Amino acid sequence: MGIISTGLGYTLEHGELKQRIFIPEYANKLIFDWNVLSEEFLEWIGSRYNDPFVVTITLEGENGQEVKILDLDINKIASMFNATETNGGNLINVSPEIVFDKGDVWMTDWQTTEFDVTPFRGQNAVLKFSVKDVVDTIYTTAVLIDNIRFDVNYGYSGRPVEVDPLMFSKDFSRGIFNNTKGISYIFYDPKNFKSQAEFARKWVRFKNGYKSIEQVKAIQVETEEVFGKEWNNMKDDGIDDVILFFHGKYYAIMINNDRDIDGDKKTDKENLTVNPDGKTLHDDSATEIRKLKEKKIKELVLLSCNNGLLDAIDTKATISEKDKKLVTLGNVAQAFLETQDVEKVEGFDGSLSFFGGTCFPRIALDQSSFYEQLEQLENYKRHKNFPRPVGLSYNPFGIKVLPVGKVIYFKDRNGKTKCSYKCDKFLVEIEVIGNYDGKE
Repeated sequence: MGIISTGLGYTLEHGELKQRIFIPEYANKLIFDWNVLSEEFLEWIGSRYNDPFVVTITLEGENGQEVKILDLDINKIASMFNATETNGGNLINVSPEIVFDKGDVWMTDWQTTEFDVTPFRGQNAVLKFSVKDVVDTIYTTAVLIDNIRFDVNYGYSGRPVEVDPLMFSKDFSRGIFNNTKGISYIFYDPKNFKSQAEFARKWVRFKNGYKSIEQVKAIQVETEEVFGKEWNNMKDDGIDDVILFFHGKYYAIMINNDRDIDGDKKTDKENLTVNPDGKTLHDDSATEIRKLKEKKIKELVLLSCNNGLLDAIDTKATISEKDKKLVTLGNVAQAFLETQDVEKVEGFDGSLSFFGGTCFPRIALDQSSFYEQLEQLENYKRHKNFPRPVGLSYNPFGIKVLPVGKVIYFKDRNGKTKCSYKCDKFLVEIEVIGNYDGKE
């Protein structure tokens, strides 16, 4: 099963899914199931906020003929299901069990579309599913896609069968499970992030087209010793994805900060840190991130609050609390990028939450931890020309600024460390200087 959306996870206003396919000589129909879920129902039915859901097939070749298989939008779907602004008709209200962000979510439930492909037999084509925001990006629409198949007539029996994936072209990707060699890892705190890790395991398998769910290793972690051991035991190269689900700060991944030792009410702090002394506040010892064994990874995703804090990029800061000092070098995302052979690291400039029942992150409504860390850095941060004001800021009405969300850390062709993020629909790229020696 696949999902496209206008605002879940890593898509902001446009979701798209493409697959190159080969249409068999005896194929009669292309068949697929779909389910539209949207916050635009009910109150925006009949309005200009009319998010479209379109499915096309484009034949390969010089002409590149594109044919629409399905051309729907919020208003058309409402008409199909006898729904109005005040009456759901045959639509199904799935809130509060399913919540996106702003409003109640209504869905069509599973529908089946059949498309005659007899004119295109024996040809290669690109099948595309897309959904877009119209006018604004406030309310989210998502579409689930499943059970894509051909109705193939073998001989004279007329018996419809589901085509084996091997009849497709060899350019399999999302949803076609033929990848037998790839491997990914999910590290998670079982006390707080078990459901997100379970969802992510299925999502990563789908995203990478793995033949078996066992190719996504889900590792429960309750101590930094276990984290270090399991990290170092990962495959040394060719890892597709590594995802970390833990609580966090800009300078630490908090594996376990409240575990009772032998019932004596003492806490056993378990942290990974950017502190070169291997310590975090209220923790006698921690594992330094820069000392983990180097691995070759395509994408490392840090689903911990503030691990990509922009104000902490390239910052050397000393934080004191009750005569205890903590020296921080940059943020967690930067530390991983510097010491791992990784194509990109995703970290978040702000505190996180997750869309209900999924592993897809969003900026949380409660950003108290984010502001607290900006206050800690106020005297030490390197001021940069960010579109988002750095530090603890207020507008004329006294409202605190919001974080920008996901930040991508990467290295350019010259090996320079950079990061980018979206701000007001523009992609902003920042070069990280590297001044840990304390020089200006």
